[in-house]
Amino acid sequence: MQCLKMLGQEAELAGAREKAITYYCRALEVDDRTEEIYRLLMACYARADRYREAVDVHDRCRKMLSANFGAKPSSETEAIYQTLQKNIVSSTLKVNKTRNCRIIKPNS
Repeated sequence: MQCLKMLGQEAELAGAREKAITYYCRALEVDDRTEEIYRLLMACYARADRYREAVDVHDRCRKMLSANFGAKPSSETEAIYQTLQKNIVSSTLKVNKTRNCRIIKPNS
């Protein structure tokens, strides 16, 4: 799992986010009890503007921690989650503003 984590981090540094996401997902398949991998995956999804998927990863992490350890996510994980929530709201507002704009076509 550590190798997959390192490969994911290297892929991110190289700008290959999709590859990094694949490595982090694979790491969770190997061991889904490591909160750090969930955080890395959440952050990678966020950098790819895939906020909903990042929130889904947070939810999986929260459920895993509760079921296996009777614990809640760390403050670091929750900080990423709060940032995701803000980005989702911001993205939604931008989309709504765009939808409310009238497009005026020039006369032909």
